Formats: sequence, C-alpha cells, structure tokens
Amino acid sequence: MTRNQPGHDQGHAAQCSGERRTIGGTSRRWHRWGAIVALWVVMLAISPWAMAQTNWVPVISGGYPFDAIRGDEWTQHPRYVCRVHAPDGGLYPGYVNAYPDYGGCHIGWRGQELILGNYEVLTPAWVHEYVPVGSNIAPVPLHAVSMGAREMSGAPIYICRAYHPNGGLHPGKLRPEYGGCYITWTGTSYLATTYDVLVNQVWDSRLGRNTTLPLTLDYWDGALVAEAVVAGKEATGEPLYLCQAQFPPDMPGQILPGKFRPGYQACLVSWYSEVWVRSNYYLVRANWVPQGLSSPPFFEAGINTGGSLYICNSFSNRVVP
Repeated sequence: MTRNQPGHDQGHAAQCSGERRTIGGTSRRWHRWGAIVALWVVMLAISPWAMAQTNWVPVISGGYPFDAIRGDEWTQHPRYVCRVHAPDGGLYPGYVNAYPDYGGCHIGWRGQELILGNYEVLTPAWVHEYVPVGSNIAPVPLHAVSMGAREMSGAPIYICRAYHPNGGLHPGKLRPEYGGCYITWTGTSYLATTYDVLVNQVWDSRLGRNTTLPLTLDYWDGALVAEAVVAGKEATGEPLYLCQAQFPPDMPGQILPGKFRPGYQACLVSWYSEVWVRSNYYLVRANWVPQGLSSPPFFEAGINTGGSLYICNSFSNRVVP
C-alpha cells in the first residue's frame, strides 16, 4: 500500500469508469393461508436481502454513518466513500466531507464536480442475529467473516458486535457453540444473545448482483491507518476498531478477534470470562492497494451507460480490489 508524501494534497475517493479500465370451509382457508405464509418464508429465506444488509447506507440530510469507509489517507478533514445518482441517471461513486460541512456527495461528472444530496455511504456489512429463546446455539449467517481468526482445532471464529447494557457497541467473537457474541467491557467478558455479524458478500440492489468488499490485515506498527475498519463505539462515541491477536501465548494456533482504540495501545480479546490485553496484534482494514492502469478493478460501486464504475483514490491511484 502506498502512502502520500508530506506536503502533497491528499487524495480522495473517486469514480473510475469501466471503459477507462482504471480501477428473495374455514380449515381450507387456514390451509391456504398456511401455504401462503410458508411460501413467503421460503422466499424470504432465499432472498438476497434476507442474507445480508447492504454495504451502502442511505443518507438524506447530510452526514455519514459512524462506521463509514474512508476514501482518503490521514488528513484533518476526512473524506468517506459515497455514491449518488447523477442527472444522466447513472450511479456514481465519490466522497463526502466529514468537515467543515457535509454538503453532499461529491462526484466527477462530464468534466465538472457535482455535490448532490440523497446519497449512500460505504460501510462494512453486518447481519443482525439473535439466539432464539430456549436455544444455546448462536446463529451464524452465510458469508460470515473470520479474517483468519480460529480455535486451536482450526474452527473459524467469526467477527461480531453487540451493545453492552452499560453502553457502547463493542466488537467481539462468535461461534455457534458460544451461544452468542462475546464482547469485552471494563475487564470482563459479556455474552450478548442479540448481535450483528460481519459478512463479506452482500446483495447490491442498485446493481442487481452480489458484491464483496475485501478486507485485509495490517500488523500494528504504531500508526493507525485511515483504512482501519470501525466496527463499534464506546458509550462516549469514540470509535472502536477491529483487531486480531494470538492468545494464549502458548497456543500459537489460536487467533482471537477483539477491539482496539488508540487509547488502549493494545488489542483487547475475550478469553473465557476475562479480558486479555495483547500488545502484538493486527488491525482489520479496507484493502486499498496500488493498481496498474492496465489491470481491471474489482469492487463495483456504480454504473452508467458506459458500464460499471469502480472506486479509486485519485491521488495515489489506489483501488478497493
């Protein structure tokens, strides 16, 4: 991953066009109603909307979600990836300013910059789940993400998040036999039976197909990269990022997901009923990478009459692959 040089203008998210190659009797009535309900349940079960939320969150009056994906590198005025319909009916990716004013979604269109409202902002995709009453098995949706986290046996540990009764939305870990999502809070583990699960393949209703927002891991070297994925927040609103660490030290085959914020200077993971602080860990980030102009991009964010539109960083020529 390339970095901008000091003193240069910071790049922002932009659209890259496909053509440029840059980047589901009474008894008879009851039976009939039963059949209709059963059919509806089956259709819901196979519907893409039932499998996952979208990566794109609608915004009408300005602003952005707390877990929006950044389209720049570190600046005083962050820019987040958005998309919006232009006057020609096309769906164009762009950026929304975090400060000093939201304004709208900035896009490039026919040689000019447009700032448009009623846009969508790119975020990680989460599926809401809960443990049914009387059950001790936690549901795990299709396409749940583990990012390599695993038990000693090799069984994947999935990334989840949940609200704590005392405040905050906290990232944690999930397996069916856990009976819920384990999160950490003030030195203890808390088992939440209502939770969200991170997924990496979702239905994009605008494009009419599934898309995948790739994520990757960066070893913590003392610098919080702009692309780090925000997965939760403290009760104060301070963002919490996704991290992973090996634990216990004598079990090198086991990797646990956890939470990080700059004040911790560590990855906090849940192990049985306790919280462990790990100083050696990885951060989960959106996978922006250098991209050659002759190589096809991968993450589709929009479309116009010329074809698919992709997300890139206009300064360092990076894309979400």
